[in-house]
Formats: sequence, structure tokens, C-alpha cells
Amino acid sequence: MARMLVYLDEVICHNTEDITGADEFYVIGAITTTDGQHSKAVVTRPMSINDRQTLKFGPGGGYVFDTNVADNTILQIEMIAFDEDAAKNIERYDQARQLANQALTVTPVSFGGASIALDAVRTLMQLDQDDELGTYRQPFHVWQMPQGCHFQQWNVHGGSTAFSDWNYWVRFWVCRF
Repeated sequence: MARMLVYLDEVICHNTEDITGADEFYVIGAITTTDGQHSKAVVTRPMSINDRQTLKFGPGGGYVFDTNVADNTILQIEMIAFDEDAAKNIERYDQARQLANQALTVTPVSFGGASIALDAVRTLMQLDQDDELGTYRQPFHVWQMPQGCHFQQWNVHGGSTAFSDWNYWVRFWVCRF
């Protein structure tokens, strides 16, 4: 058995999606194991971030996964970054987390394909017209990971016009003990 930790640390904004000012950046996601024994939804609260700013994740960030898993399993991390376009109350994010957890309970994850949990939460958030900025999907083979914490950086970028061209770095850690 190995203790696996995932720590969602900070986001660096090089350029916002919204040219009129700050983005309301947030991340949704799912962390699961191939054996179907462990799953955890990730839903951060929006943070107002502008060009050339670095912010730590607040509620919903930090330690998003802390579980003992079998050495012969794969830890799958999937996340989607959004820019919130209309202010929502906190219950909306609690609802997103609940929806992701329900989807994970029914079907943990489809390795090599689309995640049902992410698709469910993506649909909910797009109903509110939030802008999807990018997707991260990466397997971590527990048996191949050396002991300790390993820095990860997800580059979230896109757009191709002066009106919508964004560039973020989401930094997190994956640890094995």
C-alpha cells in the first residue's frame, strides 16, 4: 500500500480570458484509482485573478486527495479550468461537488476515454455559460512513482484573438509515501 496525496497549490495568470479585467478562475475535477476503490471530486471556489498575478487556491484547493491505495493501481487526475461569467452563490459550487461525487459513485472513471464525472460537472457549469479554458487528464502509475512529493504544472492556454487569449499555469503536487 502507498499513501497518495494530491495538493492543489496555486494558479499563475499570465493573461486573462476576459480582456476587460480579472477572470473568476476555478477548477473542477475528479481523482480516481483504476481499481475503483477510491475517488474524490475537486471543485474550487472562483478566485478573482488578473494578468501577472499568482494566487493560492482557497476553499476546494489544498489537499484534494489523501488516501492509501494499492501499489499496483493507477491514480487518474482529471481537471477542467473555467472562467465564471456570472456570479453564483456558494451553493452552486456545493451542488457541483455533490454532482461530481454522485457521478463518481456510479461510474468512477473511464481510463483512456472521457470521464463521466467530469462530463456531468462540465454540463452543469456550461448551463451557466462559464467559459471552459482547458482540460487536464493524466495517469500516475503508483508503482513507478518514487517516494516523496513531485511538482506538476498544467499549462492552461487558448484563444486566438485579441479579445480572447488566455494563459494560466496551475501548479500542484502529487506525493507518494
